[in-house]
This record gives sequence, C-alpha cells and structure tokens, in this order.
Amino acid sequence: MYSLRLVALIAFAVLAHVALAQEAYQREMLRQVNEFRQRNGARPLCLERRLITAAEVHSRDMAARRFMDHTGSNGKSPFQRMRDQGYQFSNAAENIAFGSAPGFNDVARPMNSWINSAGHRRNLLNAQLKQLGVARAEGACRNGRGRCVYWTQVFGTTRNTDARCL
Repeated sequence: MYSLRLVALIAFAVLAHVALAQEAYQREMLRQVNEFRQRNGARPLCLERRLITAAEVHSRDMAARRFMDHTGSNGKSPFQRMRDQGYQFSNAAENIAFGSAPGFNDVARPMNSWINSAGHRRNLLNAQLKQLGVARAEGACRNGRGRCVYWTQVFGTTRNTDARCL
C-alpha cells in the first residue's frame, strides 16, 4: 500500500512539473506576443484553455507525423480543431512553425520567424483577435534526421459566454 502511494505521489509530481514547464513557455510566448502587439499599437491577448488544447492537438500531430501544414493529418482545419474544443469563434487565425531542436525550443525563434513573415505578422497584430493558445511538441524532423520542434499559435475571438483568460 505504501509503495502504491509513493508511485502515485511521484507520478503526480512529474505531471505537475510537466504542466508547470509547459505553462512557463506558454506564458513567455504570450508575453512576447503582447510586447510585439503593444509596440505596434494593438491591444494585448490573453491565454484561453480551449485554444491551448487546439494548439496542442495540432503540434503533437505534426510532430508525430513529421509534417507542417495547417490541415491536420485527419483532414481537419484549424477552425475545426477550435470547434472540437467547444470554442465558438467570430474571428480566428493560426500560425505554425518548426525548426531544429534544441534551439527552436526557445520562444524567440518561432516569434522571430512569424514577425518576419507578412501573413504571420498580420495574425500577430490583428486587432480583431482577443485570445491565444500556443503549444509546441518535439519529434523527428520532416527529413527523418534529428529532432525538430513544431509550434502552433491559435488566435481567436469567441462568442462563448464561458470564455475566461488564464
């Protein structure tokens, strides 16, 4: 009985550590996005749990299947992934990126890529978007050599009355 409790406690500690680490990079991404928006006259975004989940689903899919596309391996669009999480949007957008690990684990790397791309930059600065979900997942690179990090940013403005900023 004691060993079962110990195993449960260790498992909880490991999961809590993973959740905190994940939250740290998500909050850093939010900070950098909002700093960029502020410098360019746009209002700040907030993190939203359903958008985070939609981003996690897509980053994990891309990492597991070694591809980079807005359409998932199951044929779903970013908008379908948001709806799957119960997020009813009036406006939405998605940015994706990938690069070699470990360097691309750093939030600044994908942010710089998106800032320097006209379409991604438009999403970052879109004043109609109010909330953000972000995720990263590590997997084999598309060419099968080495490890890559696959990033997804999901932006939205919701019609949900239960939407809350994290």
